[in-house]
Amino acid sequence: MRYITKAEFSELAGVTTAAIAKACRLPKGSLCDALTRTGKIDRSHSKARAYVAKHSGEMVPKDSPAPIEGPERSQDVLDWTLRQIASYFGNSNQFGDWVTNRGKLAKLREVEIKNQRALGKLVSRETVRSFIFEPISGVHKKILTDGAKSIAAEALIMAQAGEDQFQIQKAVTDILSSFLVPARDQMERSLEKMVEK
Repeated sequence: MRYITKAEFSELAGVTTAAIAKACRLPKGSLCDALTRTGKIDRSHSKARAYVAKHSGEMVPKDSPAPIEGPERSQDVLDWTLRQIASYFGNSNQFGDWVTNRGKLAKLREVEIKNQRALGKLVSRETVRSFIFEPISGVHKKILTDGAKSIAAEALIMAQAGEDQFQIQKAVTDILSSFLVPARDQMERSLEKMVEK
């Protein structure tokens, strides 16, 4: 990440958090210029790179490019002002690079999704809703209405006839199966037809 907390920067530089806090103190701290308005440190800033090189022994070339990073979602920047964009990305070239790379990643993701669908490894939400959730919801409603009535009536008749608990339990299982098995079979047939298309 380009913008990191003081604690994260202290680990990067191999110094204590207190040392980073001191280096960030205005007006003479060596990291003041690399500090953002949100209190994070721009690790691509020349002062930050120099600080890391000095304290960790890691050589960071002056012309090393800043990481191309940005918000998780590209639409997050649509309402930003130019000042916010410049503050976050550093300059227009870095912002342009980020936009270009986000576009490439979006196209790549689109291709990957198409490939996953073609291989049958990815199913659309609409398919899941139509072929799985709606039938399950329907059978739940039938069990809670017609099923509950049938179970109550059958259990009462069997209890009055002196049937034992295991016989009543088997009758309840049969009634529930009469609702669940056809729903399962219907879902399987629907999914098979979808795959054939």
